[in-house]
Amino acid sequence: MSTTHQTPSTRESNSSSEQGFSLVEMIVGLAIFAQVLIAAFVLFDVNTRVSRVQTEVADLQQSQRIANYDLLRTARMAGRGGLNANVSVNVRNNVNNVQIGANNVLNGTDILTVRGVFTESIYLVNGDSGYSYDSGTGDGTLFLDTITPTGLSQDVSALQEALLDGANVRPLALVMVDQEDPSIYAVVEITDASFAAADVNNDGTVDTGEQRATIEFTTAGAGTYNANYLALSQGGGFPAGLRTPAWVGIVEEYRYYIREDEDLVTGASPKLSRAQFFPNTNTPYLDDAENLRVDIADNVLDLQASLALDLNSDGTTPEGEDYDDRDNDEWLFNHDSDSDSDDWWGLGDGDAAWTNVNLFALRVTTLVRTDRPDPGYQSERLEMIEDRDYSETATPGDDDERFERSFRRRQMQTTIDLRNLG
Repeated sequence: MSTTHQTPSTRESNSSSEQGFSLVEMIVGLAIFAQVLIAAFVLFDVNTRVSRVQTEVADLQQSQRIANYDLLRTARMAGRGGLNANVSVNVRNNVNNVQIGANNVLNGTDILTVRGVFTESIYLVNGDSGYSYDSGTGDGTLFLDTITPTGLSQDVSALQEALLDGANVRPLALVMVDQEDPSIYAVVEITDASFAAADVNNDGTVDTGEQRATIEFTTAGAGTYNANYLALSQGGGFPAGLRTPAWVGIVEEYRYYIREDEDLVTGASPKLSRAQFFPNTNTPYLDDAENLRVDIADNVLDLQASLALDLNSDGTTPEGEDYDDRDNDEWLFNHDSDSDSDDWWGLGDGDAAWTNVNLFALRVTTLVRTDRPDPGYQSERLEMIEDRDYSETATPGDDDERFERSFRRRQMQTTIDLRNLG
């Protein structure tokens, strides 16, 4: 029987092979692991911040695109239907303590009013037989057929939907443009309307789709808004030169403004909003106060509008290259000393806004910010936007200004050719 003896060296070797990490090794390992973990967290945080900023900027750009699309699309149609320039576009400049209905307008911003035939079609009248007007009573009648005397088709169903509220007729504004001289037009109040099948092509039968719209209007005192509407007419009243209307349309009025709003996180969160009125009144369209605050885009800080006015009728409207030169150029509201009450603009003698000059173009500027602030960011200072003086310094002067400039901001300026104003 043999016996195996374990030598001391063998025992020591086995013992050392069973030992774990030493304390020093463990501390070093944990330190390295912590550094890796911290680096991962820092990288994650940076990526998160970059992603958040990119999202905020993308939202800002989208908000500005939406704001400008709605506003510019409508403004481009100002005057559509035959209205002249001085009633089609109006600017209330740098307002202070103004309300639209129950909605506060952000101080220092502009209110842009546009009028025209925007959503409805323009309808051809049935020639001499399709119009009658009694100047003694101020009452008139129009006939609009689905087939015009020239053989063109027109759909009056949309007009029926716009005018009739059940059995009631909405007191909408109707623009009528003279057949011989399109510069002669009147805006009147619709008092009654009926729609019925009729032999509009005079073939002895009433075919499917043949329909006649009979529109009654007034220029007398019986109407609800007829005085307001007539003031939008050529010459400010029903023109004697209007003999036979060639076409008619429903006039609408929109006012674009910056509505004050409050956000629990960021404080002020103003919105570009649109108000619709019965034209030339302060009555909400359809008497519905909700029509005075149709919000279009969030976080719009400013709306500024300026007007190109051809003062010398030379077909051009030059603008000063430097800001100081813009005091005496042919753009209104592009310099902080501009006032539409100055004789420079062809006004004076109690004339209404820019009556005696040609309105060539409208320029609109919006200022939009991100939804949330970035504490590590400071936006560039604002100095002038058209005639509004921001006078921000290179370095924020106090905590409030520092907070405001921690939002990313973006301006967008667009010049609109007022193609319907000739």
